[in-house]
Amino acid sequence: MTIVGVSAAGFNGIQVGSNSDVVVPMMMKAQMTPTWNDLDNRRSRWLTIMGRLKPGVTAEAAEVQLNVVYKPINEEEVKAIPNASETFRQRFVSKHLDVLTAGTGISDMRTQFSTPLVVLMCMVGVVLLIACANVANLLLARSTSRQKEIAVRLALGASRARIARQHFIESLILAGAGAVVGLVLAVVTGRLLLAALPGDPASQALTANPDLRVVAFTLLLALVTALIFGIGPALSATRPAVVSALKDEAGSVVGGGRQARVRRALVVGQVALSMLLLAGAGLFARSLFNLRAVDAGFPVESLLTFSIEMDIRRGPPWA
Repeated sequence: MTIVGVSAAGFNGIQVGSNSDVVVPMMMKAQMTPTWNDLDNRRSRWLTIMGRLKPGVTAEAAEVQLNVVYKPINEEEVKAIPNASETFRQRFVSKHLDVLTAGTGISDMRTQFSTPLVVLMCMVGVVLLIACANVANLLLARSTSRQKEIAVRLALGASRARIARQHFIESLILAGAGAVVGLVLAVVTGRLLLAALPGDPASQALTANPDLRVVAFTLLLALVTALIFGIGPALSATRPAVVSALKDEAGSVVGGGRQARVRRALVVGQVALSMLLLAGAGLFARSLFNLRAVDAGFPVESLLTFSIEMDIRRGPPWA
């Protein structure tokens, strides 16, 4: 063969989850698969068709035009199917072509695992809320314990905006440090999980290395978290009772009634979300146990699976 080009690093083809080492023109199919050609069989379905829309043509308009051509083809094809019922003929003729975006490739894995991944992402979001509520509660308690320090600074002429800005920067640093540690742990645990997968082409195409989008999303989420859960403690720290704080009457962690109510609400929220996660984890463990206990209908002890690679140049391995 003559190599006419090399694809960019990281490009594994349009089929997500399938690593293609070599790509050849379709006209060479007879040489690549000598026992199965099917280029002359119009009913054989093994091609994935991709096209580029003309400027000004939408995907919806292209889908309508394709189905105008597709229906007469089905009407001719169904005539060649013997002994087909009327219900089957109607369903065959009424088939519809869907035009899908191919910017992210074609992936059966995406269709199969998108819903479980969304559920997993929601559970991660609940864990994030629990952690944020916990940190916000700690920040409120810390600001209460620092009321005397803040009262002294206010008495010396410090502005409330400056004190609030200091507390917000502290919460932002905490969120940023958590984001960095989370990224590192995500890479490490992701690689461990991928290493535990079977060595099939689908798992080999997966990667746990975060790209710029993942890093940007993590940093943006850390900023939003710092804004939402740090602004409350920051504003609360600027409203101490200066006289009573200087007399050391409000230096305990218990704090005022309003802060105590907020902290109790945060604790209740953490417990409620934790119970939700525990219930979901219990259902997941039960489902996993049921899957492992499914009766296959035959003895499965000491069974192995294997595959045989056929080399067309040398013949079968048993020859």
